[in-house]
Amino acid sequence: MNILAYLGISHILFGIVLILSKEREKPDYILTAWLTVLMMPFVEQFTGRKDPADAGLIVRFINPSFTLLNGPFLYLYIREVTKQENRSIHYAPHFLIFILYYILLILYPAPLNPGGPRPSSDVPFTVFKYFGAFSALSFMLYGLCSIWILKQHRNRIKETYAWQSGRITLFWLTLIPVLFIGLLSMIILFENSFLTKWIEIGNLHLAAFLLFALYLVFFGLRQKKIFPEPEKKEKKRTEARKEGSDLLLIKLKGAMEEKKLFLNPRLSVYDLAMETGISRHRISMLLNENLSMNFFQFVNRYRLEEVCRAMKEDTEWKHNILELAYDAGFNSKSSFNSLFKSSYGQTPSQYRKSLQS
Repeated sequence: MNILAYLGISHILFGIVLILSKEREKPDYILTAWLTVLMMPFVEQFTGRKDPADAGLIVRFINPSFTLLNGPFLYLYIREVTKQENRSIHYAPHFLIFILYYILLILYPAPLNPGGPRPSSDVPFTVFKYFGAFSALSFMLYGLCSIWILKQHRNRIKETYAWQSGRITLFWLTLIPVLFIGLLSMIILFENSFLTKWIEIGNLHLAAFLLFALYLVFFGLRQKKIFPEPEKKEKKRTEARKEGSDLLLIKLKGAMEEKKLFLNPRLSVYDLAMETGISRHRISMLLNENLSMNFFQFVNRYRLEEVCRAMKEDTEWKHNILELAYDAGFNSKSSFNSLFKSSYGQTPSQYRKSLQS
């Protein structure tokens, strides 16, 4: 039995325990199921079987069809992490192909590799012939759909948060299709090289699965849902729906200017909604229709003005620009610099020098 089987099972089980021991949300259960699927090749190796046709019925339940679940689990995990409110997600259609292959491989087991059944196998269904290619294509299609959802999500979070970080932009999930394609390409190149004389191809597959699983555990442990449930964040909502847009805008601007809410580097539209009693949906609508801004632009405009005011007052240059930016509510140097230049047409340093002249 391969030592990689022991390493894979132990590390993935430990990751599952860590994820289930934190404050769990629905995406965590999907991630746990995904990690369980990634553990199947190691369990298969642990049994020490070579030909599934010679194995008992119970052992046949662990078959290569589980690789077809990687794409659906990636897609569903992203949908759950980025889900707003109580929008329903239909799970069943994404598992139909897996169920078909799973049943066929129980009834007609065939030893498979990424290119399909081994030549020695007498497989009664031609659908097995290109199983590996179909599995890779399925993941890549789900990966493209996931990247499209993440792109939409990054546009949507600017209606909710006045800051950005990896936790809400989900950059680590964008890298998963890239990581998968990279590992797949490496395996294909390896299979067609002289290195197969020294390293067994099955071990390379297991190493790739283990690397993939550890990546999910590392980032999944820290990931939370992006949008909290409305009942947890908007209990204080007392919006008077008959108030006109002008009065509501005055209330929003008053909260920003008088209470300086923008100084909070983690300010979200939920915080502003609780402070003003205006629903977050109404806030987004007011900003879009009356100011042609999203929440991200609205808040950071005040932060930029605060930085400019501080630079004008700091005539002796006692504070560097980055300190002033952090004091104004920014939490990222790159975000501050890009927003400043797009708003004022020059860098913060150029602006500060222009104040002297």
